[in-house]
Amino acid sequence: MLRKLSISAVAAFVVLGALVVPATSANAVTVSHAELKDGLLHVHGMNAAPGIYVTVRSATSSAGKRSDYSLSGAYHVQAANFRADNCQVVVSDRRTPDATVTLSGCTPTP
Repeated sequence: MLRKLSISAVAAFVVLGALVVPATSANAVTVSHAELKDGLLHVHGMNAAPGIYVTVRSATSSAGKRSDYSLSGAYHVQAANFRADNCQVVVSDRRTPDATVTLSGCTPTP
């Protein structure tokens, strides 16, 4: 009887744990616009953790700004003198999965 109760309790904790832990793929940072022209970076998106500092980084530059304190987690990062030799950046809020995107308007530098 005690053994059945223990197994039932463990099963209940496993089910509850699965309900409490959020699915990270549903909350990944998304990028709706990413552009680099003449050193001017513009990256916009949503699903960042609310109020968290969002960074955009390449191998040689980084920029960032705090996301909105809303459920959408909207963010708008702009920077001057930004470099991305391979025209790719990683967008991160360090809470949800990163997004790697290719910048429009960018020409790769060898």
